[in-house]
Amino acid sequence: MHREAILFCLLFIVSVSGGDSVTQTSWKGQSGVLGPVVEWGQNYFSDCDAFVEIAGELTFAAYHQVNLNSSYAYTSTPHTADMNNDGFTDIVAAPLFYNTSWWENDDGSGDLWTEHTVATTCSLGIHFNQACDLNGDGFTDLAGGSYWGNSIIWWENTDGTGINWIERLIDSDVAKPRDISFGDFDGDFDLDIVTVSDEDDAFWYENLDGNGLSWTKRLLFSMERPSLVQSADVNGDGNLDVVIVEYSDVTWYENVDGTGTNWIRHGIFGGPVDGMDVNDVNGDGSIDMMACYDNKIRWWQNVDGTGTQWTEHLVANVNTGSPDGTFGYDIDNDGDLDITATAVSVVYWWENLDTTGTDWTQHEVCPYFQRASDVFADDLNDDGITEVIGTVFGGDNVSLAYWEVTDIFTASLTSSILFLGNDPGWGNLDFSAYLPEGSNVGIGVRSSDQINMGAWQDTIWESGSLAGILPENDSYFQYMIILTRDDADTAPVLYDIALNWNPVALSDPNLEVLAEAVLYPVSPSPVSGSPEIKFFLSESSLVSVSVFDIYGRVAFTRNETNYPSGYHSTIVGELSPGVYFCNLQTSEGNASQRFTVIE
Repeated sequence: MHREAILFCLLFIVSVSGGDSVTQTSWKGQSGVLGPVVEWGQNYFSDCDAFVEIAGELTFAAYHQVNLNSSYAYTSTPHTADMNNDGFTDIVAAPLFYNTSWWENDDGSGDLWTEHTVATTCSLGIHFNQACDLNGDGFTDLAGGSYWGNSIIWWENTDGTGINWIERLIDSDVAKPRDISFGDFDGDFDLDIVTVSDEDDAFWYENLDGNGLSWTKRLLFSMERPSLVQSADVNGDGNLDVVIVEYSDVTWYENVDGTGTNWIRHGIFGGPVDGMDVNDVNGDGSIDMMACYDNKIRWWQNVDGTGTQWTEHLVANVNTGSPDGTFGYDIDNDGDLDITATAVSVVYWWENLDTTGTDWTQHEVCPYFQRASDVFADDLNDDGITEVIGTVFGGDNVSLAYWEVTDIFTASLTSSILFLGNDPGWGNLDFSAYLPEGSNVGIGVRSSDQINMGAWQDTIWESGSLAGILPENDSYFQYMIILTRDDADTAPVLYDIALNWNPVALSDPNLEVLAEAVLYPVSPSPVSGSPEIKFFLSESSLVSVSVFDIYGRVAFTRNETNYPSGYHSTIVGELSPGVYFCNLQTSEGNASQRFTVIE
């Protein structure tokens, strides 16, 4: 008797002193996972869409994503314009293979958007479009091209409302056009069009009478597989020139006399680039060029403003993949030109720190925008703060979105419900965080002995014991991260959160817990009639259920079935009185329960 008492005491001491724990160091998994789960992993239940995780650090997102469309797999480069003359900034993009569309900024706030279809007549799809007033009537029109349709088209905004359109063909015989730009290339004070063809040519179209009804196609230059085109006065002579990305070069074509009839080719850079844009990067009044090349963002300085001498400058090495969609804009409104671009599924911008373009800081706008392709930037709600607009090429989620600066001062994230597998004696809830002045991190906590968790029981603002805060012997636990700050320019950072507890007693001595599943004991026990087998899955799994009698004979089988995550049960038919074993087999193991059937 004495020996048994000593053994019991030793077992109890080992059980209590050993303890159990679970830690969460990443929140990059799925949201909407309520649980219960047996480990948090990277998943969580819900958040307020104000969080971002960077390298395992949870903090306020610098930007909040607003989704405009999720219906199209491919969407061309976005642009902005007031399409209906209401004084608000709208968005233009071409959902490839679908139609030509614009998105109305309904009340100017950037919160409410309505998509308007301009045209669906091109069966082979419009691959790029831009806004412009081609007929000089003061209304914003659209022009674009169909790569597979071999055509350049413009759509007249007949009454300025953006609702009534007339489609007008400019050219039906341009081989695979890739891009378009506008400008007055002949000095007659109306808008002409320049395009590049995948079949080795660049053309410009003279708007003969200024109303967009009569066009003359003119060969600008023959070249190898051009892909992008921009118009700008590169050498400062007052004539509009053209910058083109060719297959293996970036060049500009000098409009020698301003009539568009005499062009001279000049080199900028000898190498293939993506996402080219032209603007004054260093504030010297000359047109520079920026582009993506070899997993880097670079810009080329027009040294003396004549376009004859160019110096290459590195902006950043991009480690998330090959960048694309480069666009220059004063994103932080400090008077100099910054750069935004995409890189596989990340959207960035680089801050021009000293206005000269020699010192840059990288900022992450969106850590995951699947297959991000092109970007644009503008102030969409006229609040003096720039939004970044992005599209995707080949994604299966959101195809058009924009990001606005987050001005949220309190944010919360709720964890999945953790099933402890026993009735605990609470230990510590520990978390580590960086807290700049004026910010804080709190953890709301609650526990329950059932899946309905009830109200939050307390909020702790530093690591410490949960004893006396949560009731003893509750088997379910949930936390809520609360981030606060006084200033939008500062943000606390949470690195990890860990719960430990002492397994005082099993909530049921027969409970079988796998890493991804729980097999509950048959209740009541003993059972009379048809037993009910209950189990829980933290993630979807193939499951089979079998019942054997004491001699190993199969009394019931539920063949392998794919069950989603959550609670499940299956009814076993009438069993003769006796002792039985239930076996639950999942993709990760087996669990068993013993039960008794009586008359």
